[in-house]
Amino acid sequence: MILEIKKDKDLVLRKKCQEIKDLSSIKELIFDMKQTMEIAGGVGLAASQVGELKRVIIVRFPGQDNSFALINPKIISKSFKKNLEKEGCLSFPGVFLDIKRAEKIRVDFLNEQGEKKSLFLQGLAARIVQHEVDHLDGIVFLKRLSFFQRRKCNF
Repeated sequence: MILEIKKDKDLVLRKKCQEIKDLSSIKELIFDMKQTMEIAGGVGLAASQVGELKRVIIVRFPGQDNSFALINPKIISKSFKKNLEKEGCLSFPGVFLDIKRAEKIRVDFLNEQGEKKSLFLQGLAARIVQHEVDHLDGIVFLKRLSFFQRRKCNF
C-alpha cells in the first residue's frame, strides 16, 4: 500500500521515534515504505515521514537497484571532514538546501531478519543515512541551516 508522505507543517515530523522491539510488528510497514519511496522517487524515507513514530528507515544507495531497511539505526561515528551539498526531502517537495554533513559515518542497525549489522559509508550514502536518522530524532533538514541561512531562505 502506498502511504501518505507527511509534509513540512505536520508535527509528526518533529517528534522523536521509538525503538522497535518486535520486528514482526513492522514487516508490513517496511514493505509499504519501500513502495512509497520508490513511487515518490526518493532515495530515503523515515517512518515518521509516513506518520509512524518507529525507528526504521528505508534507503537506496547510488548504484543499487533495491532499497532496504535499517531498523533502530544508530550513527556510531562521524568523520571530522564535512561536505556542503544540496539536499532535498520528500516531506519538503521542491526545496533543495545546502546542508553540511559528515563525509563518512559508521551506522549500526538491525536488518529485516533481526541481525546486527554495521555499515561504513561515505559521500551520498552517508548523507542519505544522516538525513533519515535526523528524521527519526524529529530533526528536519531545515534545522541544519544556520540562523542566517534560514533568514535568507525565509524559513
